[in-house]
Amino acid sequence: TRATNTEIRSALYFPAGVYPVSDVLKIPTFAKLVGEGHNSSIIKGTSSTPDCVAMLSDSLQQIDGSVGTGGATSPGDVNIDGLTFHASVDNLDAFVVNEAQSVTFTNCRFQGFNTSVPTGTGNNQTALKLESSSTRTTEHVHCIGCVFTGANFLVNANNAMRSITFSGCDFTPAFKGFKIGESITGSAPSILGPRGVKVTSSLFDDIHNRGIH
Repeated sequence: TRATNTEIRSALYFPAGVYPVSDVLKIPTFAKLVGEGHNSSIIKGTSSTPDCVAMLSDSLQQIDGSVGTGGATSPGDVNIDGLTFHASVDNLDAFVVNEAQSVTFTNCRFQGFNTSVPTGTGNNQTALKLESSSTRTTEHVHCIGCVFTGANFLVNANNAMRSITFSGCDFTPAFKGFKIGESITGSAPSILGPRGVKVTSSLFDDIHNRGIH
């Protein structure tokens, strides 16, 4: 996935099992990850030191403020199918999509550490966090048949972004299902907040506070 020739884009296959990780798993541009189903192939974050279990990166596996530097291709064109990302300890997000475009999750599970319905925000642990930067907007992120569970917030998206869709997904349990556009500041990257967010044919259940904030 880090090859110079972009036509060389192999899929990474995760047979059924639990894969413990103690640092951020950086998923670069053009990556395709395939598991045997979200109940079978589980990537499990075991340390509260990193920010998240997994995060999209650029083609040189750079994240945060380094994205796109050194001639790297910005995050995007990623497909992930049949995997769980489990933040098994507190203070750890399950998955972060930052500055990425054209990303599809199919039959995945994004799981927090809670085993019962959380009754407070705690430290804002999130199953799927969507972010943009002042120079690149996240867009065209699609979740199909996915499960979001066990986190204080199941989806958290405040920055400017567009075309974010969820189809046939389950959201349960959580303190809040979606927290979208709460902190629009009028300056980049939160000038307008999320636009074009669509949830269809999905179930919200065991939500303590509200399904959509």
